[in-house]
Amino acid sequence: MISTIIAFLALLLSFITYIVHDRKLKKQESQFNDYQLRLMAQNEDENKKAIIRAKVDKPAGGRRTLYICNLGKAKARNLTVGMPNPDDVYASNPSFPQTFDEILPNAHREFTLLLAEGDDELTLNYTWEDDYSKENRETQTIDM
Repeated sequence: MISTIIAFLALLLSFITYIVHDRKLKKQESQFNDYQLRLMAQNEDENKKAIIRAKVDKPAGGRRTLYICNLGKAKARNLTVGMPNPDDVYASNPSFPQTFDEILPNAHREFTLLLAEGDDELTLNYTWEDDYSKENRETQTIDM
């Protein structure tokens, strides 16, 4: 009789332990699945975005090569590159604002700027379309 009660209590304790452990596993699995879904949605959004940045090559003298790059994973369409004060650049080739039909991911456009002495930074304004948004705007200030 006592051995039956002990066996029954052992079985009951094993069953309770299994239920508690199973609930914890299901909760963790649910949290992991939610995380995976958020991560997939974020990656999907990132794949639709074009990221426009400029960088400058600084050879000797006042000549600078300006590279407008698409660092994103989507095509940038109808890109306009402008300056708040285009007269701050002594001479530029070509003139601003510049418009490009598209820049593919990991591609760039380049042009040469001729700067007056004392020009130490350049502010550029970008507007473009991509698969994520039709009205992207960005302002970047570059050390010259």
